[in-house]
Amino acid sequence: MKNEAHITIHQYYQRFALVVVLLFITVSKANCTVTPDSCPKPSVVAGNITGVGSDYSFSADYKINMHNFSLINASAIRQFSYYPNLRGAVTFGARYKIFRLFYTVDVMANQNYNECFGTTGFNDIEFGIKTRIFWLTAYFSRCKGFYYSDESRWYPDFSTDSVYGQNPDLLTFELGFRANIIFNPRYSMEAAFEYSEIQNQSAGAFFLSLNPGYRRISTGETPLIPLSYENYFPELSDFEKVSTLSMGLGLGYGYSIVVGPVNFANAISAGPCFQVSSGHGLRFRIPFDMNARSSLSVNFKNFYTGVGASLGIYNHKFSDEIIRKNILVFTFRVGIRF
Repeated sequence: MKNEAHITIHQYYQRFALVVVLLFITVSKANCTVTPDSCPKPSVVAGNITGVGSDYSFSADYKINMHNFSLINASAIRQFSYYPNLRGAVTFGARYKIFRLFYTVDVMANQNYNECFGTTGFNDIEFGIKTRIFWLTAYFSRCKGFYYSDESRWYPDFSTDSVYGQNPDLLTFELGFRANIIFNPRYSMEAAFEYSEIQNQSAGAFFLSLNPGYRRISTGETPLIPLSYENYFPELSDFEKVSTLSMGLGLGYGYSIVVGPVNFANAISAGPCFQVSSGHGLRFRIPFDMNARSSLSVNFKNFYTGVGASLGIYNHKFSDEIIRKNILVFTFRVGIRF
């Protein structure tokens, strides 16, 4: 069984890499002619937005990535949550013209914390094509090994004075696309959250978000519901795995308040997510998902830095019981361009 699981994960890496390469080639041919110099460089836009005039940029993000799974019973009461042992991660990013590539690794692994909270394996990679009016991001994320607690908190304090219950077999991974269509060219989501343009004047815009994807949650020999909580979750007591194909739709609004080189940006979107799931019975559900993000940045021609926070809430329904994935991320980014 371990070899079969390894092959399956390896195949998903291969398929994801193939999709990214094909996407890169397709968009490159659509945007460029035979010579690289024929690709248009960002230019100065009169009024609200200034292009940076640089083909390349590199960035490093320090992230506190706290995604967790809340287990909610039929009475809509959260009984406990699963947390990964992730106290900090670093994202390395690179940009060439309209293309983006980001890879995130855990940098805070520690044996003392592993004994208290268990070991978490984590990988995250994103490839994006981002322009003024259209964003497209392909993503793959995998996380294995969680601990659980009934404490009501978004981000645990990771105190090492006690050992928490652990589920080393709990595995989640996601593969999909995120797309945004922005309806006002005088507002730059690039300047707001990627810092690859400079917003000169305050502006806002409505946007449409699309998120087709594949998600999987599975557990091995360790049951999803600990023995002490079985009475609260009769539907999930025999849970082994669930695979979900989904299409999330959302309408959102973003706004940037600009004072000189400082940009304070916020955006929020919400909408239905159409889900077809298997592995725990074939089901069709339409839960409600939400995303919000905020950023405070300082952006100059060759240097940028900023802090940000993002929140995503995604629901997986099983009759009246819910596995709710909450993604809360705090980010500090520093980058250079040339």
